[in-house]
Order: sequence, then C-alpha cells, then structure tokens
Amino acid sequence: MLKTKKQLGFTLIELLVVVSVIGLISSMILVQAKKARISSRDARRIADMHQLYNAIYYYYDKFGSVPTCSSGGYAGGCDVSSLGTLTGNVDSSLDNQYVEFLRTSGFMSKTPKDPLNAASTNNFYIYNANITFPAGSTTRYLFLIGTSLEDPNNPALRTAILTPGYPTAYMLGVLR
Repeated sequence: MLKTKKQLGFTLIELLVVVSVIGLISSMILVQAKKARISSRDARRIADMHQLYNAIYYYYDKFGSVPTCSSGGYAGGCDVSSLGTLTGNVDSSLDNQYVEFLRTSGFMSKTPKDPLNAASTNNFYIYNANITFPAGSTTRYLFLIGTSLEDPNNPALRTAILTPGYPTAYMLGVLR
C-alpha cells in the first residue's frame, strides 16, 4: 500500500493569485484615496473663496472701497505682476501676506491660503481690486478673488466667472 504525503503550505500558483488580488485591491483603494484628497482640497478652496468674498464685501460695506495691492501701506504688496488674462498687479497667497487688510481690520482672524499654495501647479489664491476682466473687455469688477481647482469636472466651475484659457480657474467678484 502506498502512503500519501499530506500537503503542507500553499502552492506557488495559489500564492501568486493571492498576491495579485491584494495588489489589485490596493491599487483601487489608492486611486479612490487620491480622488478623495483632490475633492477635499477643492472643497476647502471653494469654502475659502466664499469666506473671502463675504469678508471683502463687508469691508467694502463698512469703508466704501477696497484697497488695491498697489495702494500705499498695503501689506505684502503686489507679488504677481500678471496672470494670464488677468492683467495688472495681483496679490497672491504665495508670499504669506494675502489680503492682510482683512485681518488687520478685524474681518478675518487669519487669512486663508491654498492647501498646496504652489506657483508651479497654479494652486494659490489671488486678489485684485478695481479691475477690468478679462483683459480687453469692458467688464469692470470692484474686486476679484480666485484660485485653480484640481478637478476639471467640479460643478462649482459652472457658477464661477469664466476665465478664458483656464478651464479650472474658480473666480468670484463683484461687478462695478
């Protein structure tokens, strides 16, 4: 009579199948996690823009005007000379002195900055006042604020000011 040997452990094929299934599941989780991070950063950008919009509007309501970044005594000054179709000097969050007039006048305790805040990816906040936009048009704004969203399909882009050449630009402003 032949003795049968008991099989201990797993075969190479079984191990390869398990490893490939784990790899497939983890790659799907990583893709979803990246989308969730992008969505989260975009939600924060939109919330920051609305908070800034309200604070600047309340500032205007109290003082009757809003400062331009080239105004004397404007903290931080104009740190971007032009930005695509947005001509003229622009205050950005890149220098960590973004719209300081809102903080110093008590309308905000801390001025926000983009979650990435990087010029290389166009992820930073901008502000300009008393501006014609887009360049060459006759549309005049009391102020404009904006940022760039990471998700080009974000529904908030449908309600933002159209920015030629920048499909992910999220701009808010008040017409003059």
